[in-house]
Amino acid sequence: MTVHLVALKCLQCEYPLPAEPDEVVCACPQCGRTARLEAEGLVAQPVTWAEPRAGATPARWLPFWALPGRVVITSRETQGFRPTLPGMQAADPLWQQATRLWVPAFGLSLDLAKNWGVSLTRAQPALRPGPAPPDVPLRGCVVALEDARKLAEFVVLSIEAERPDMLSSIAFTLPDGTPELWVLPSDGNQLVIA
Repeated sequence: MTVHLVALKCLQCEYPLPAEPDEVVCACPQCGRTARLEAEGLVAQPVTWAEPRAGATPARWLPFWALPGRVVITSRETQGFRPTLPGMQAADPLWQQATRLWVPAFGLSLDLAKNWGVSLTRAQPALRPGPAPPDVPLRGCVVALEDARKLAEFVVLSIEAERPDMLSSIAFTLPDGTPELWVLPSDGNQLVIA
């Protein structure tokens, strides 16, 4: 087994980066540049902070991966499907246009991660980028990009499996856009996005 040690220094100013043991994205407290930890080392990772809803006072800021583009369903089969029911075998209409597949980048159980991902993916919120709040560090981003892609597959499967036509098999490709990391405001119970 080979162990590869990575110096957690800012890619821009070389200031030491603060990171908790499981965090995979961190921000430089000196210059603000963000980086993602990959097997080969640190790579630049832009982060977008979403503007909170007017009048909301966020208690927490939660990181989410967004995979932009179009989900392409290449095959979809069902059990007990009656061909006379119009449109039942077609994929969810959500996939007919470009979307963002959303998955939490913070630590959650698989069931909760699926629920958040399905909810945000179905809602397709029109987020407005805002400034990073002063004195609020980027924290809690523990889901690696590779794992986020796997969670995104689970979100697509969950959306398709919720349909009433008894899905038996499906094949699809995920969006091929550049993954985005968003930090969304929360009041502690729910997101308070504009």
